[in-house]
Amino acid sequence: MQSPTSVQPAETLFRRDKNRHRTPEQVDAALRAELERLTEEDAHVWTAPNYNRREFVHSFFQYPAMMVPVVQKRLIETIKNCKPEIERMLDPFMGSSTSIVAAMQCGLHCTGQDINPLAVLLSRVKCGPYNHVAFGKDAGHVLAAAKADVSIELTITFSNWRKWFREDVAIDLSRLVRAIRSVKRLDARRLMWITLAETVRLTSNDRTSTFKLHARPIDEIEERFVSPINTFERLIRKNIEDIKLQARSLTHLDYLSKGRYTREVHLMLQNSGQEVFQPVINGVAQKYDLLVSSSPYGDNQTTVPYGQHAFLALQWIDLEDIDHSVDGSVRRTANEIDRRSLGGSLQDAKQEELAALFDRTPTLSRIAATLKMHHPDKVKKVVSFVRDFDRALDKAVAAMASNGYFIWTMGNRHVGGMEIENDKILIELMQAKDCILVTRAKREILNKRMAQRNDSTVTMSMEDILIFRKTTE
Repeated sequence: MQSPTSVQPAETLFRRDKNRHRTPEQVDAALRAELERLTEEDAHVWTAPNYNRREFVHSFFQYPAMMVPVVQKRLIETIKNCKPEIERMLDPFMGSSTSIVAAMQCGLHCTGQDINPLAVLLSRVKCGPYNHVAFGKDAGHVLAAAKADVSIELTITFSNWRKWFREDVAIDLSRLVRAIRSVKRLDARRLMWITLAETVRLTSNDRTSTFKLHARPIDEIEERFVSPINTFERLIRKNIEDIKLQARSLTHLDYLSKGRYTREVHLMLQNSGQEVFQPVINGVAQKYDLLVSSSPYGDNQTTVPYGQHAFLALQWIDLEDIDHSVDGSVRRTANEIDRRSLGGSLQDAKQEELAALFDRTPTLSRIAATLKMHHPDKVKKVVSFVRDFDRALDKAVAAMASNGYFIWTMGNRHVGGMEIENDKILIELMQAKDCILVTRAKREILNKRMAQRNDSTVTMSMEDILIFRKTTE
């Protein structure tokens, strides 16, 4: 099979070769011109309202606040066209790995991190291997075993399970768990677990209208007809077909061999505020040429409760199949993962630390002063989030190569009726780390659900795509 570059027009190859000799400032100018051209040609290019964000492997689990795959891919392609030597991409807040999958379609080595075990499980399934034939056989075994199981023993032990599951539903889910445990290959079990996670979401007593946990009314719970085994069967068949289609697209690009992506993919269960993974080759830690990410816009409990949304699914999944480092404490309470996330811990910072943070971002200093006058109870949450985000930025910037590019998608939220200007805060924090803003674009948010019923949140309608370049080593 021919490689993608071997079939490109001669003028494209010449242009890319010429790009290799551009100065960083010339690449910046080319990026600005290209984003302007794309926006002028299509005013909705960064929103992609007609594109299915849950196409193929992106439909495995309804993860909160997913990015639009085609938008991420177009952004990566744009930067790669202007700077062809880009090889390694990092997403320190990978979530459902939308940017990782997009980078794979561009032939990059990829690293993704997340503090949420369910995000890591989902990402490891979405990024392969894509052995759809073997997965089909394993799925048949799981379904046959679950349907033949007559045991009523439950595989969950958390105390208030009856609030979230009818007994008949819990029995069927337990039968699926036992069947999945009998599958020998880890990659196949992971596919079954993430399919079970979506089955749990659809058959539990939780409402699906919000990502926060809210139980349905008692009469509605009693009247619902749900069959976890039938739901799982429908989902696993679709998932295997989507894996087949994903494999076909990567094979067409010559990025797949024997069902596996031909470049490196590292998917880590990791708090990015503490460490950013860097692969080591010949004793040298590799730096990244590109970062593509969308961090939380505030603490999870008042924006998007990623951890809370994962809580019920994680009760049923064998955590050691996600990662050997996962411990049972992550499912101790519905808020445990969110508490460990950016801004989740409200420990007081030292005055010197806060003073230095306010020096780096005058916008935050101004916002904190205003909130202190009108809503003093809300200051700590806002400042704690930015403090933690700044620490994560330190780790991410340190892992980037000189003249590496960052694509951050960031939205502003409201606290106490006041807009928290995350875009300005991010720009100031990045500039303090010797990263310049190259260009930016606006995108409309379509169907992004936030933490409803929370007075700290006003529905956002727009996000900023902010592109930076690191100017120092």
